[in-house]
Amino acid sequence: EDPTIMSWELANEPRPGTDTSSIDKQNYYYDWIDSTAQFIKSIDPYHLVTTGSEGVMGSLQVDSIFVKAHQSDFIDYATFHLWPKNWGWFNAKYAEQTFDSTSQNAKKYFNTHIILMKEIGKPIVLEEFGLSRDNEDCKPASSTLYRDKYFSMIFELIYNSAKSGNPIAGSNFWGWGGKGRTQRDNFIWKIGDQFLADPPQEPQGFNSVFDSDISTIKIIKTHSEKMNSLNKTD
Repeated sequence: EDPTIMSWELANEPRPGTDTSSIDKQNYYYDWIDSTAQFIKSIDPYHLVTTGSEGVMGSLQVDSIFVKAHQSDFIDYATFHLWPKNWGWFNAKYAEQTFDSTSQNAKKYFNTHIILMKEIGKPIVLEEFGLSRDNEDCKPASSTLYRDKYFSMIFELIYNSAKSGNPIAGSNFWGWGGKGRTQRDNFIWKIGDQFLADPPQEPQGFNSVFDSDISTIKIIKTHSEKMNSLNKTD
């Protein structure tokens, strides 16, 4: 009954195998989702349960697989992620040349999931999205011009979609580094180092939003206030 827990997630970015050739693997995937979510509900009926899926990109890029994975009665809402660098859309070294196409790809991916969730009839959360600092510079003092543009674009998509009554329920940017700082020139995490938003296998500060990122924090705060305003009733 802990009110600080929003939901339980089955895994981080679970996938139904590596290709579409095996229907059996897909069925195992659906059965695993259904049975595991049911088990969690049996021991904790007070919290939401979701898959942790990154969306169609993590569903062999097949819309129907993503849809079926979220049709279980024990899955309360869907998730999807947006990682432009990982998916080859964005190159921070050529940000000016790749940002516009990144924005278009992100909008298309976002809208695809809104359409699919209307079919399922459940809400969806963009639970991971992020972008590196400019030129992939991990230092807290480095510029975040393109990250700020990207966050603003994503937040505008979310707000306008939610305001229109679509099933987007919210978002989680990746991620809050806060006061954490790495002391290593190579930005590689070692045991005993402070924790940032970046996993240990990635450069520390790469996707972290620090407490000194005033412009980014302002964008996040403004979006939060706008989303909260949608819940207010006269």
